[in-house]
Amino acid sequence: MLPREKEERQKFIVLFLLISCVGLLIRTFGLSWISDDMRICLTVWMDELEGGKGFSSLTAYTGDYNMPYITVLWLIARLPISRVAGVKAFSILFDYIGAIFAGLLAEHFYKNRFLIAYTLVLLSPVTMANSAWWGQCDMVYTAFL
Repeated sequence: MLPREKEERQKFIVLFLLISCVGLLIRTFGLSWISDDMRICLTVWMDELEGGKGFSSLTAYTGDYNMPYITVLWLIARLPISRVAGVKAFSILFDYIGAIFAGLLAEHFYKNRFLIAYTLVLLSPVTMANSAWWGQCDMVYTAFL
């Protein structure tokens, strides 16, 4: 993945970090926005999950997401952080994981294309809106593809 020449490798690392920082900076603008789905569904489900004791509270879940993700919500509900921030941070983490996997896939088939694929996925308006504004988990599932 990294170029062999020292100068090329340094340029790659600088561009990778710059793209990553730009992606994070843009996402910060959406962190305070609370979507209807976040307000009506996700935080309500987290209230239900927090109300029970231990893993048994997972049986109180009334939504339509799968249990591995609901378990993540259960964990976030117990952390001393904002629920909205926790959900969005988890989704944003997977934006980066998915972008890295896309870059690796592009590099496998087309040499020297890691940064192009990484940038296209990470800075896609759909990807950014999905995690930072809406707090959705689509990239969590997509990253594993």
